[in-house]
Parts: sequence; structure tokens; C-alpha cells
Amino acid sequence: FALALLVPQSASAASVWPQPASLQLNNASYVPLAQTFTFTANNSAASGSALLSRAFTRYTSLLHNLTEHTDARSDLDPAETHASGAEVQHVYVTLDDAGDDITFGVNESYTLTWDFSNQEAEPILHASTVFGALRGLETFSQLVYDRSLPTSTPLQLPVAGEVVDGPRFPYRGLMMDYSRHFYPVEFIEHTIDAMAASKLNVLHMHITDDQSFPMESASVPELAEQGAFLDRDGKPLTYSADDVDRLTNYAQDR
Repeated sequence: FALALLVPQSASAASVWPQPASLQLNNASYVPLAQTFTFTANNSAASGSALLSRAFTRYTSLLHNLTEHTDARSDLDPAETHASGAEVQHVYVTLDDAGDDITFGVNESYTLTWDFSNQEAEPILHASTVFGALRGLETFSQLVYDRSLPTSTPLQLPVAGEVVDGPRFPYRGLMMDYSRHFYPVEFIEHTIDAMAASKLNVLHMHITDDQSFPMESASVPELAEQGAFLDRDGKPLTYSADDVDRLTNYAQDR
């Protein structure tokens, strides 16, 4: 990997949020993503992770949805496209440790490197755990972008780059107050997606307080029946145990 070819990220280049610990990009030219682009598990720890497999599906869908109408490579500016005609075919992902169970303080660090300047060295994402890989996948999705939207130019990646990153704080949270504001489950899932995009890792669900008690209880059902807010039809606005399981599983994947 040729560090000498890397230059600091310019203001007009793709940006990563939050700012990585180290980000170096060569923006002299760009390499388009192939229409057959895929994420690929590159060792046994990665290939054995069901959580990582679901993340591959999610991020592949995200990128393909953005490029499904971009089949005209002639839209690329020849002056800005890497002369080799290379395309990004894969991101290879390796993990040091197997396992999809999350614990507080889990290692979320990762490195992401690629270099198409002298050779076709496709992106390699290396992480200690699957949760570091999730952060790296999010970073990659932010690095590939269409600089001429809303035209049909394919998503592009700077010709070379290196990202070394890991969170400064183990607890990076957001609190939602469900006792004073009822949010549909779908809206909470949307918020979890936004948290993942910002690499937050804890959703604090403040469910009950003086104003309402929206959490259903099998042992004391009257708490939610009498204590929850009501919709326009007089029906209690509550969260069931299945709703909480659904949100827990949804967050676990992110």
C-alpha cells in the first residue's frame, strides 16, 4: 500500500461521519463501483457470522438501489476516471474474532484500505469483531458517492485510501422519551438506522414516567391500559413485548 500516493481529504471529496481517527484519500481520480459489486467474507470468522451476512445484504441493497439506473459508464468524466478502466468489484472483509454476541466495550475498531493507483488492490476491511466491521461498512458506504447527482453517473470511490478508526468512547448514545411522546415502532427503527449512520451504539429507551406508561405488562396489564396515551379512537398507544423484541433484534444488527 503506497502511502506516498495519499493526500489529505479535500472539502469537495466524500466525507465520513463522524470523522475517523485517520483518513487519507487520493482524490486525483476515481474508480466506479461495478454493477455486480459485492461484499465478501474473506476468512472463517467473517464467513461464519450471520450478523455480518445480514449487513452485507443491507449495504449491498443500499448501494444497488442508488445505482440501479446507472448503466452508462460513458457518463463518467474521462479526466477524473482512473486510466486503467478498473472497477470496484468487491470489498473483502476479515475478522479476528468470531461471534455475534455484543457486550459493552466490545472492540469496534477497523481499518479500510485500497489502492487502484498502480495495481488493482481492491478494498480490504479488517476488524477485530463483527461490530468493528459494521462501522467499517458504514464508512465505505459514505465514501462511495455520485459527485454529479441527479445524473446517472455511477457511484465512485477515490483511487486510493486508508481509514484507521475506532470509537473514542465505548458509550455513544441517544435517549428517546417514550413516556411523553409515543413513537411508532417503524419510526424508532428509522432512528436506529440514523444512529448506525452516525456510529452511535446505545439507544436509551425512557419508556415510563409520570405522563404515561406505554409498556404492556403481562402481570399488571392495567398499567398500560389505564396509563398509556390514547389515539383518536380511544385505543391505548402501547409497546408490546414483541415490539421490544423486534427493536432489540433490529438494533443488534446495527
